[in-house]
Amino acid sequence: MSIDIPPGRYALDPVHSSLQFATRFVGARVRGTFGELSGALEIAEDLTQSSVQVEIDVATVSTGDDHTGAFRVGFTASGRVSRSAFA
Repeated sequence: MSIDIPPGRYALDPVHSSLQFATRFVGARVRGTFGELSGALEIAEDLTQSSVQVEIDVATVSTGDDHTGAFRVGFTASGRVSRSAFA
């Protein structure tokens, strides 16, 4: 199946989007989400020149329990993570 999408810039819809993760912490599986994210998909005429840009506010990490703060320790230095192109 293929979907034809015209070239252009498409903004991420934060109301209908989510970023979830799963990791292991002290042997237990931990699942969580980030509450704030933004970004866009840039589709070029030449698909190999297309890109995606996503910005995540890592301070909004949530694992659904009161120990979420322990996961923020490693994020306090930068606060936000951004990646504009993927190879």
